[in-house]
Amino acid sequence: VADGQFGVTLPVGSYRVRVLSLGYKMLETSVDAAASASWSLELVPGTPCLLLDDDGGTTNVESYYQEILSGGAFEYWAKVESELLPRMIASRKVIWFRGTAYGGIKSVNERAILRRYLDLGGKVLVTGFGVASSLASQDPKLMADYFGCANGGSYYKPVKLALPATGEVVTLGTGNGFSKLYSAGKLKALTGEVLLKYGDVPLSPAAVLGVKGKGKAILAGFGPEAAPTVESRKAILDYLLQKLD
Repeated sequence: VADGQFGVTLPVGSYRVRVLSLGYKMLETSVDAAASASWSLELVPGTPCLLLDDDGGTTNVESYYQEILSGGAFEYWAKVESELLPRMIASRKVIWFRGTAYGGIKSVNERAILRRYLDLGGKVLVTGFGVASSLASQDPKLMADYFGCANGGSYYKPVKLALPATGEVVTLGTGNGFSKLYSAGKLKALTGEVLLKYGDVPLSPAAVLGVKGKGKAILAGFGPEAAPTVESRKAILDYLLQKLD
């Protein structure tokens, strides 16, 4: 479905129709088909970017993303697993943040949905404390196949990050009340492209972009919310989202 128009020819009977198409809201409707009937349905476009809150309500860092993302270009949604697939598919781009709720994408079903979304050509940025090490233990194949990377260890302290474009070095985890909670995941690039590096020696990847088919996936081993200023958070988030285009 490229233009929101969907058509299907049905044998005589009554049907419950569900249509899922990337970039459009899920359509569910009942159809009573007469002999040789052809039905046309119009899909409603979704929001370009979904801000998917998966911190379990424990850290409430969404405001750090909302202050950067603008207007009607994004929709904020606190994750409900039973609604995850249609909500993701309605947006061509998803920011999936864990905040300081340490861990990866814990549910096997959620990881299967993420695979399906990327196979359909979706684009996703996953961020959060401990997300890299947790994903590496939960589903290393997902990490390798879709994000193009593997886990390389963790920093359990504030860590420096070189900002994109300017190369300015900022320290993550010292502002915004994150210093006592902070950890950052080092990554190992396999087939993926290294986008950001930590500024500590030895330099190690902080964010990696993987491409599989039409899907694009970025894994950030840290939460952009831990950057010390609005300007540094914006520089990080804008850069990563541009890389998904």
